[in-house]
Amino acid sequence: MSRAQALKGVAVTAAVVALPIAGCSSPTDGATAPSSTATSTTSPSPSASEAAATADPRVAAAAAANVKLTDALYKLTEALKKAETDNKLAEPRKRMADATSNARSLVKKQRFAAYKTSPRNCATVRSLGSQARSATVGIASARSDIEHQVATLRLDLASVDVAAKRVSTDRAQLTAALKGLGTPPPTVSSADVSAALADAAQRRKDIQSAVSAVSAASADAQKVSGTIAGQAYQIIAKACPG
Repeated sequence: MSRAQALKGVAVTAAVVALPIAGCSSPTDGATAPSSTATSTTSPSPSASEAAATADPRVAAAAAANVKLTDALYKLTEALKKAETDNKLAEPRKRMADATSNARSLVKKQRFAAYKTSPRNCATVRSLGSQARSATVGIASARSDIEHQVATLRLDLASVDVAAKRVSTDRAQLTAALKGLGTPPPTVSSADVSAALADAAQRRKDIQSAVSAVSAASADAQKVSGTIAGQAYQIIAKACPG
């Protein structure tokens, strides 16, 4: 190949390579090269609930009312749990019953020793009388514990009543907030609220029944305690005076 032919081939190759560059940007054609990086800005899409609230602010009000009702139901549950945990009346009531039974048994033995035993042993009569009076102290101790627990439970039940009333009030507010809404937000159903209130009422009734029963038993034990202490003293005074 001649020198002229070789030079011609180099010139053609250079022209081909230069074509894309010239096509992209030319200092004389007035075109501007596109930026090497592209930034796309997209606005965040609102959630379904936000969109609904924007369309109808009553939806947001209903959702807020549902939050209040849910919180009220939780507090009602907690108030009931506390009352049931504090209900420890069985133990002092048993102690009171045992002490009462023991005191009755002792004064019965004292009476037998004083009037149906011959020869009469006044040391035994006095000892049994002393034991009977000591048993009445056990009654008083158990009654004191009962009274303390009853006072605590009454406060607990008052808290349950307040919590239940709040649930009823918040349910009414939610019902009012939902009225007229075409597409209401998810909420606690009225049936579930009614079931929760019914359950709370029954559990409260059970605790109140226990309080009433043990309070009545405590009042009776107080009377019995006084009677036994008096009898023990009188037996000694009559059978073994001095």
